[in-house]
Amino acid sequence: MKKLWALFFFTSLMGASYEAPWLGNPYEFEGDLEGALAYYHTINTSSGKLSYKDYQKLARCSLECSLTEWQFILEASAAQTKKESFNLTCGSFLLRYNVLNDVDGSSPVSLIVGFRGDFPKAQAIQDPGLLYSYYSQGEMQLSVGKEWIQGPYWQWRLWLLGALGSGTRYSPWLKGKIGLERNFHDLHRIGCYLLGQEGFGQSSFPGINTFVSYGPVAYRLSDIGFHYRYTFCYVGSLAIEYTMRLAARQCPANRQVIALTLNIPFSMI
Repeated sequence: MKKLWALFFFTSLMGASYEAPWLGNPYEFEGDLEGALAYYHTINTSSGKLSYKDYQKLARCSLECSLTEWQFILEASAAQTKKESFNLTCGSFLLRYNVLNDVDGSSPVSLIVGFRGDFPKAQAIQDPGLLYSYYSQGEMQLSVGKEWIQGPYWQWRLWLLGALGSGTRYSPWLKGKIGLERNFHDLHRIGCYLLGQEGFGQSSFPGINTFVSYGPVAYRLSDIGFHYRYTFCYVGSLAIEYTMRLAARQCPANRQVIALTLNIPFSMI
């Protein structure tokens, strides 16, 4: 029971709000508390399907600070997997800069460049259910999107994310994501996305007992996700998200995740 409470109140995982090319309100903090359950039962390898049932409890907490053109996020993640009991897995930061802004009408699209740094623990790196490359890893991000406004609210958003990352050791990876969102009077929001990621390692998945990280593995995956968010009179929001793996190579297959996220904003001034 204590672990279950820690899961929902201590709290990678999706972070779509940190990937779309729009910042939060200027001079405002936002906190995210996220808990998730994940499951997969096979790992696709070069020699076929490897049976490995893993029921995961995942947690994430983050603190975001937005200025007029900059955004800085600190994040901590925790997990309970088949290999490890519930514990901290990774500390992260994300720095983003708003190059173009379609919200104020100064540009036809919004464009944000960013850098993400992750510092996972050794146990997390060696867990086949967690996608880490090395003890310190970085990712350059470029996000572009367009929103369509009717009246005082935006109605539709379409955005694209491209990212190139690498650990301080092993091979890089490439990631792409496309998202579509629909907003109803800033009260209800629905959305979906497609994600693809490929690691440019030189080896196949080595096996559970000899697995060291995804850094040297030539893996590939694609996911689809759906989410719904309800806003509580501008004092916070609650979101539920479901993600399903469509294809996988040299990594967990048929992985499914359901996540619940509480967002709480508070002003700096």
